[in-house]
Amino acid sequence: SDLHSRGAGGPYGPPPLAIVFGWAGASNRNLAKYSDIYLNQGCTTAHLTLPTRLIFKDTSEVPEAMSSVLEQLEEVGVRERPVLIHCLSDTGAMCYQGLRLATQGERLDVRGVVWDSCPGPIPEISLARVAALLAVNWFCARQDGDSRTGALASSYRLLLERGWPNYLRKLKGLSVDLSLMEGVWAGHFGRDHFQQHKDVAELFLYSNSDFYLPAKYLESQVLARDRKSVV
Repeated sequence: SDLHSRGAGGPYGPPPLAIVFGWAGASNRNLAKYSDIYLNQGCTTAHLTLPTRLIFKDTSEVPEAMSSVLEQLEEVGVRERPVLIHCLSDTGAMCYQGLRLATQGERLDVRGVVWDSCPGPIPEISLARVAALLAVNWFCARQDGDSRTGALASSYRLLLERGWPNYLRKLKGLSVDLSLMEGVWAGHFGRDHFQQHKDVAELFLYSNSDFYLPAKYLESQVLARDRKSVV
């Protein structure tokens, strides 16, 4: 993760820590634009996104990865500060889900979460969507620094290990087994977040033109639920 600090401690303690969790394939430069918004308000900021392997294949390892992130954030007193989480798309929500699992039973003073183009529905599986998944994986692997051949090999493994098996599951009427943590899809974690964390304020940012997250889904399946705070 990348850390930045501009605020100074005042009579009420150190400034808040804003953590920006990026979408699949987001670059450091992409996320810095979001971090700068909080940095300019006096927050200490950190931003990161998950490597491709953890997004599509080894998602169960995300909590362990977030534990390592927490160790890095100890240098800025993550457990002594109020924390704001900004999730960008469902990969961002996946990071936050992993963070919550990594801190079960531990103190982390999360005051608010921004759901930015998330939480979305669990992916539907079709041949076209499998092809799109492989294309996204190829792009993200390239962003991670893989060669074209390496990215192609990564997508081929994803097809064999996740894409095709899930397509067969669909034909049998079974649910999708993709990118789950303890059996839970990141979008469903975000959808039900208010029930588990009633003291955490929520802000939803979305658009009618969002290709990934249909506004109708968010409004009917997420916002229509009895949330404490919807903006």
